[in-house]
Amino acid sequence: MLSISEIKALIDEYANSKFAEGVMKRAWNKKYIPGHAPYNNTDDCYHKWLEIIDKNQPRLSKIALFEELHEEVSKLKIKGIGELSIYDTATLIGCPKGVYPTKVYLHAGTAEGARTLGIEGKIVDKSEFVKVCPDFNVLTPIQIEDFLCIYKSHLQGNPKDINSICCCCIRIEDKE
Repeated sequence: MLSISEIKALIDEYANSKFAEGVMKRAWNKKYIPGHAPYNNTDDCYHKWLEIIDKNQPRLSKIALFEELHEEVSKLKIKGIGELSIYDTATLIGCPKGVYPTKVYLHAGTAEGARTLGIEGKIVDKSEFVKVCPDFNVLTPIQIEDFLCIYKSHLQGNPKDINSICCCCIRIEDKE
């Protein structure tokens, strides 16, 4: 595991980058599609998911707590839609209305990054990250999720070129 000062440096890098400032905007940017490219689900699955979400949109858009919204979206799950797509869909529905996660959701790459820090679970309180490194306190739960995905290889001691990472709701601007 990295030292606290190394983790702090990564948090500072993230907090001062275009990633942190645009995470909310990217979460509901119409060009962003749940599931993260490259998409594992088929076009048929994706279109079926969009139909289900569209049909349930009036009910889902009335939910005022992210945790409840995430739970309701997960109840709609179909084959080919995983935890990441569920989280992203709940984010797309909630964020434009100011309904943000109050905890850090760990799935796919975010769970790998969290495990490197000694944090386990699917939904984790932000305070668990602050215990590891107090500098996590400057980030929101949705930014911590984004950070873990972007920097998971750095946290594992295997840094990659950040522009080659394809995860979380990042680099949409770079793909235009």
